[in-house]
Amino acid sequence: MWSFPERIGFNDVSLFMDKFNNKNKYTFLVFDLTATEHIHSSFVGFLLHVKDHMQTKGGNLIIYL
Repeated sequence: MWSFPERIGFNDVSLFMDKFNNKNKYTFLVFDLTATEHIHSSFVGFLLHVKDHMQTKGGNLIIYL
């Protein structure tokens, strides 16, 4: 499970992308965004990338809002 901070800025997204790409063998992934109140628009792109990757690999992505 990945837990995200209250604010996700532009620079944070590249760190999340690096972390995801370095461990891209996920078959099941949970994103906990319950504490997150503000996101940079680039984070939406990251979520779409992860969703597409997980679907392509036959994995599951769960997002708690």
